[in-house]
Amino acid sequence: MKSVVIGGDIYAFRYAFQHDLPLIYVEAKKPHRHSGSQQAEWHHLYWCLSIAGKVKFASFVSSVVVNSEEGSAKIIYNNRSKIIQGIEKFYIFDETGISG
Repeated sequence: MKSVVIGGDIYAFRYAFQHDLPLIYVEAKKPHRHSGSQQAEWHHLYWCLSIAGKVKFASFVSSVVVNSEEGSAKIIYNNRSKIIQGIEKFYIFDETGISG
């Protein structure tokens, strides 16, 4: 994984979809139910990214520790952790649950 998008809002979803990148998020930030088309777009993008295998760890992530110098991310999910290495670019759209 050379690049990764981090965030659960519609902007992160759009970027991940448009650039065919994996997505990791701690908190899903769905548009308000009265936003109409944005909420439908969010759900559509989530579905498309999920079907393509781009939503990593789904909604089970509780925190992410980013180490940009080493090009790694430690993902904490379901009381487990996984370190992903070899990441050249982090596109961070939402800092909820993100440290490093």
